[in-house]
Amino acid sequence: MGIKNSKGTVSIENFRNRIRLRWRISQNRYSISLGEYNKLNLIFAKKSSITN
Repeated sequence: MGIKNSKGTVSIENFRNRIRLRWRISQNRYSISLGEYNKLNLIFAKKSSITN
């Protein structure tokens, strides 16, 4: 097993030309789709994944 980040980790990926944020809590996987994969939305996704 790897070392887990205490705050958690959010991954940003391009899924079917849409931005998807993915994370895990208590071995459950969650995801949210933010919109079309473009530069403006990617900046928004990076800011969203940092804030708590």
